Amino acid sequence: MYQQNNLKNGILGAVIGSIPGILLWILLGYIGFTASIVGLVIAFGILFGYRLLCGDLDKTGMIICVIVLLAAIYIGEHMTWSVVIYKSLKEYSEEITLGDCIKNLGSILKLTEMKGDFVISLVKGYIFGLLGASGAVKKLF
Repeated sequence: MYQQNNLKNGILGAVIGSIPGILLWILLGYIGFTASIVGLVIAFGILFGYRLLCGDLDKTGMIICVIVLLAAIYIGEHMTWSVVIYKSLKEYSEEITLGDCIKNLGSILKLTEMKGDFVISLVKGYIFGLLGASGAVKKLF
């Protein structure tokens, strides 16, 4: 089913494995809840996907999984903020789309002077995510 040590497959598996956790991150973030359990879910998905499509997890695989984890947390946080801002702006303008908010989040945050809040939220997300991920790694090894 998989080719041993095929990094392209491992990367693909890690990325696909991160998707359920990213969706959970967005959902919980939207309702205002952040927890390391989501980091655990993302990490398990990434590790499962990597191992499923690549096989054994070596040092290179761990580095790949950490990079995917960091990217997944950023994507989850970016999407959460985009959805929240979209919902707020939609009340004032029906022309705004979610795509506009996703694409222009940096500009919106700068205009609303919320960039610092986003950075703080992202750092907290990384802390929670890495705490959850460490739990996943401990359980696997």
